[in-house]
Amino acid sequence: VDCAVGHALVIVDDGDCYAFGYGFQQIFKNMKMGILSGLYDSEEQSSRVVDVACGKLHSLMLTQQNEVYAIGSNRYNQCSKRNVGNQESVIEAPVKLRYKEDIGIDEHLRVVQVFATKYESIFVVQ
Repeated sequence: VDCAVGHALVIVDDGDCYAFGYGFQQIFKNMKMGILSGLYDSEEQSSRVVDVACGKLHSLMLTQQNEVYAIGSNRYNQCSKRNVGNQESVIEAPVKLRYKEDIGIDEHLRVVQVFATKYESIFVVQ
């Protein structure tokens, strides 16, 4: 579980990830105040979410296969170095980040933990 101003992410036993809150600035598409919304379905993606991080306007999910997904505002490139959102730089559905192009780390490294601050994302790598 992690939370920020206006939203929170929860990992359930089967590795799915859910968000709830008030969808600040329409970060989470179709989320209504207080309603639990499925963000990541482990059966569809074939990997469980093992870590989450909430920033002010963005969130990160890490899977057991060391894949990183981002959702929310990318206005300050807090999710990706490339333009992955809509015209307002909002990623409306989780997008899988590419290590080199999006995060700026070498392909031989693996993300093992994620953190988010107001406008930054922090990746612990091995």
